[in-house]
Amino acid sequence: MRDPAATPDAPIPSGAAELEALAADRPQVTRERFTPNDFYGIATILKRYCGLAPDFVLPGIVPHGPYLHTNVWDKELSDPLPNLFPSAEIQRAVYAQKCAKPCHVIGFPYYYALRLLEDELPDLRRRAAGSIVFPAHSTHHIISHFSQEEFIGQLRALPAEFQPVRVCLYWKDILLGRHKPYLEVGFACTTAGHMYDPQFLPRLVRMLHAHRFAVGNELGTSLLCAATSGLGVRILTHEVTYKGDATFTGLMGTGHELEICRRFLAACHPAAAKFETQKNVADEALGRAFVREPEVLRELFESLAADLPVTNLRGWLARRKARARRKK
Repeated sequence: MRDPAATPDAPIPSGAAELEALAADRPQVTRERFTPNDFYGIATILKRYCGLAPDFVLPGIVPHGPYLHTNVWDKELSDPLPNLFPSAEIQRAVYAQKCAKPCHVIGFPYYYALRLLEDELPDLRRRAAGSIVFPAHSTHHIISHFSQEEFIGQLRALPAEFQPVRVCLYWKDILLGRHKPYLEVGFACTTAGHMYDPQFLPRLVRMLHAHRFAVGNELGTSLLCAATSGLGVRILTHEVTYKGDATFTGLMGTGHELEICRRFLAACHPAAAKFETQKNVADEALGRAFVREPEVLRELFESLAADLPVTNLRGWLARRKARARRKK
């Protein structure tokens, strides 16, 4: 499938000025009623994939990560939208324990960005080399803490086939200046952009397929996306902690409670890395088997939107249109 909005052969962002521009804080621009649906451009990608208009409002909540534990975001549970679109069966099971909202498993949105860019990927794979590195990252609610000096030493010590390394930093860590120590020692750096940037997922797809390996110091979504895309994953161990809003520190870091996380971590151990196992476990965690064809996904969204009571989504749309008319 060819994404009409994609930029062919888009370069991987690099250089301090470009990274800082992509990471710059900005307001979110989205049509979504549940605005987190469009974190990382997720709702935009889903609608583009199945041919829905940009102003179509998704009739439920799309978790913006696969979640690697039994904690869920209260905001997703309390929102009045009645449907959930989890990525995989393991995520559906977690939500089923927390609420009675119907769950429609659709696979992680990364797969839909992958399909939209599939014409670009063969050339990227042919030229793939080295490693893309994902340090444990901060967010707008919490700050990650670990020794960058120690991590840099671990990256330098990686085997020859992992070299060269390119460090991909989360937007918040670039705002904190954490890209600078990597640049100062000669490492290339990049970013997928701000969490409100609709090109975040396409950038992630491209940068993953331009490398043979992915490296991190904490299990996270990017490493699962790397594994499901066929990259070998290595997790370097040292102390990582998070400080900030207690609501969110519980959703990050160690204490991975799901058995599938333990299986993935075991397959990433440097002494016994099993890349095929990594991919299989990542496919399961991200719900590859649940990815839907464009017409099937579109029918699901449209049918659920039609079933919503007027006091919910359609009522909200009507009020929004009325406000727009009054402004004119």
